[in-house]
Amino acid sequence: MHRLQNARSIAISALTCRRRAFGVSASVLNANSDADSNQSQSQSQSQIVDLGKDPSQSRETANEQGQQGGHGKGQEYTLGKLSRSLRSQRDSSRSNSSIQNPHRDIPAAGVSKRRKKEKHSKKKKFGSAGARPAVESARASLAGSDAKSAGVLKLLFEGSGETNHVAKDGWTTGWGEDALQPGENENLGLQGSFSGDGRPSKMKSTRRGQPPHVRHPLPYTRRVEGLFDDARDLNAPSSSGPSSINNVLEDIDPPSEHKPIARLAHGLDRVLFNPGVHWLQDPRSRVYNFTPWLESIPKVTDFAFERVTGFIRSSQDDDLHTLAKIHSRPYVGSTSSLTGLLSHIYFLISGGKEVDTSVLSGAFAHEPTNFTPGQRMPVSIVLRYKDGVWAIDSNKDGEDDSQKNVLTWMGTLLEKFLTVPEPEFKTFLRSSPALAEGEEDKRREAYRYAKSDRFLMRSQLDCVDPRLPGTGVFDVKTRAAVPIRLDLLNFEENSGYLIRTLHGPLESFEKEYYDLIRSAFLKYSFQARIGNMDGVFVAYHNTARVFGFQYISLEEMDARLFGQDVKPAGVVNSDSAPTRGTRIFEKCVKLLEVVMDEIVGVFGERSVKCTVETRERSSKMNIWVEPVEWDAEKEGKGNSVAELKEVEDETKVAEQGKDGEQDGDRVKTEEPPIIQIDVEVQNFVTGQPVWGSKAIGVTPDDNWILHWTVSHSSLETSRIRANLASAKDRQFRAWNFPANISGPEEMETWWNALDFGRRNTAASSSGEGEEITLSRLQDLVAGAESPVVTVQENGLIEEEGPKANENGVPSFNRRLFRPASTSIEVLRQLSRDGREETLRAEAEEEAMGREKIVWGLVGNGGIVNSATKEVPEDGSSVSTITQSPEMGTVDAVEQTSQEKE
Repeated sequence: MHRLQNARSIAISALTCRRRAFGVSASVLNANSDADSNQSQSQSQSQIVDLGKDPSQSRETANEQGQQGGHGKGQEYTLGKLSRSLRSQRDSSRSNSSIQNPHRDIPAAGVSKRRKKEKHSKKKKFGSAGARPAVESARASLAGSDAKSAGVLKLLFEGSGETNHVAKDGWTTGWGEDALQPGENENLGLQGSFSGDGRPSKMKSTRRGQPPHVRHPLPYTRRVEGLFDDARDLNAPSSSGPSSINNVLEDIDPPSEHKPIARLAHGLDRVLFNPGVHWLQDPRSRVYNFTPWLESIPKVTDFAFERVTGFIRSSQDDDLHTLAKIHSRPYVGSTSSLTGLLSHIYFLISGGKEVDTSVLSGAFAHEPTNFTPGQRMPVSIVLRYKDGVWAIDSNKDGEDDSQKNVLTWMGTLLEKFLTVPEPEFKTFLRSSPALAEGEEDKRREAYRYAKSDRFLMRSQLDCVDPRLPGTGVFDVKTRAAVPIRLDLLNFEENSGYLIRTLHGPLESFEKEYYDLIRSAFLKYSFQARIGNMDGVFVAYHNTARVFGFQYISLEEMDARLFGQDVKPAGVVNSDSAPTRGTRIFEKCVKLLEVVMDEIVGVFGERSVKCTVETRERSSKMNIWVEPVEWDAEKEGKGNSVAELKEVEDETKVAEQGKDGEQDGDRVKTEEPPIIQIDVEVQNFVTGQPVWGSKAIGVTPDDNWILHWTVSHSSLETSRIRANLASAKDRQFRAWNFPANISGPEEMETWWNALDFGRRNTAASSSGEGEEITLSRLQDLVAGAESPVVTVQENGLIEEEGPKANENGVPSFNRRLFRPASTSIEVLRQLSRDGREETLRAEAEEEAMGREKIVWGLVGNGGIVNSATKEVPEDGSSVSTITQSPEMGTVDAVEQTSQEKE
């Protein structure tokens, strides 16, 4: 009897240890197996095994029971053999009763061949007649339990995500509802959450997203790619016109009448045909090359900007929208909103290629040759949807401080200053009466409209000269000296800065040209190509005085940016051959069209806002896309975007619960969804992969293939918003405190009084309105009464300049200002020294009675035949020296020849 009891104990111990792998108590399996068995033992029915108990403890308990019964070592050896024999019989019965699972096969647990052979050969030695009924009973119990365990596994594997599956016999797991079940993944389900017309889809996605602690198996949720092949593009006809790499844009006639394109005045057309810088006044001989009237720039507050035709945004241009509908182009934009996007696409394609400054002197041999941080600043735009067309406008989140930037107003003033004769320019000053209502020219400014495969672009035409190559159109740019650009609010003191020499690290034209290469040439080249222009006319100034002029052709800008083009031998004009600049511009425009298709495809037919950035030494261009308007209660209900954001934003909304109401079961947020798009490229030249910097400089004979990839990032929403916030921080630029301003309180008074466009008026002690001029700013800071500011209606919106603001003057924000750095103080000292020298030179000339001597032309298209004297407004006399005919322009020479005949 002791042997039988020990055998049963060993069998039960082995059974319970085996059943722990299934996660079910032994008592449950024993009860089910005993119901199917004909010969069950009452002792095994009531035994319950702790699932956390070590299996070795069960074996030790069985051995201790055998020793207490008076058995020795021989008995222990016999019981061990009997235990192995029982396990062998159990394994054989399991193999016969195993159930095949439809999802995976569950093989019966077996033993090695050697041990199985020993058990089979010695099975008869240790079996007795008296013990056979108990052994058979244990064997039947094991077979029944194994069959039941296989059935449990079958039910577990057949469950398709159900957390409380009920078997046919009423058995349940007892787990209950899964409280950690993740919602729909926002990035995976966003593409299908909107229908074709931009409205949210009512059909809920059945696809389960990844748990929050498990990353997406791929770094993207959507991915498209393609090739731009020069050879294929040249052979395949384009919908935009003739197949030519130099004609990626095709001209379109404007639908309405516009003003004629302006011409340069004051004899400045000589600069167009003579390379290099032209001094307004020669610093050595003090002789003027142009009229002295150009030397002194009128004050910004004296110019009536409301008398100038305002700039029209792309979304507000009816002609642009009409042409887009006629020519079936889904995207429209102007140069001011497109050049920033094209610049970041170029940064991506070029792979960080540096500019060429080898033509400069040794003073800049060790200076940086990369693009400036301002050029690489992230660009924010808004795509405004209307009737199937997206219009691209520039966008700036936060404070709109453009009205406080003197350079944005100076551009419009100097453009009229250089292209309008002196008598006509005086009509734009506030000292002159405004024109009558019938005398105003209400026609639009001159624009060039051009189309590509998907875009319709607009460019304002500043100036024209038919003697220039091509269309003869060129752009007018005004370039402020370095202290003005880096220290804008201190423009009055910095207006004393002088340009003294042609070459040198400071106070030279070479320094301004070096800064142009790094900070403006890329933008200028894209603007020139959109407008089909020949180049740009640059005027160097310090907001109070003009120093000189320079004409920079498009070929010169391309050489500094992309490298010098090698023309074929014996060819003087190689317009038919593709240049580096045109190949780059074509690929940038095509990639921009692909990117725009992906941006608008995220949210459908609705307006969206985007921020675009290609960081330095980065192989990706990141784009963050958000809808302009989003109602979480209506549009976010029932789709995957809102459901995923509930858990993520629950804490944020709970902190703001004082101002809003909570729904209890569901927490809503008004934060719109966001998507991050990553753009990558790879360059191939003659079939071999190359770096972007090398692909930029390939010859026209080499086939350049650009492989692009656009993917939607699978990052969590919180990570995407953190990336966008980081990009917004890189858009931030702080202002320096002007001279004699030391604290935020003084700065606030000075800031509120600053008014370039004369939009504000002040109430004096007598109650009459008094203009706030720049000369009164220091008086206001010193302790005078703060003015009562009123906003006047002025609808002027100027390109590259002030933007309309419904709230008038932007409010003061202390975090936007900082004390001047050491380098800024150095520039301020140079400006103070220059002002002292200018005042000393003027005093000497006045004391000596020296006349202002002018050499050259005094008007458009003609020369003076004899020395004349002019009396400027300041009363000093001006002598004009006759220019010899061979030194004049072509028109002047022809006119002189006709007079001789």
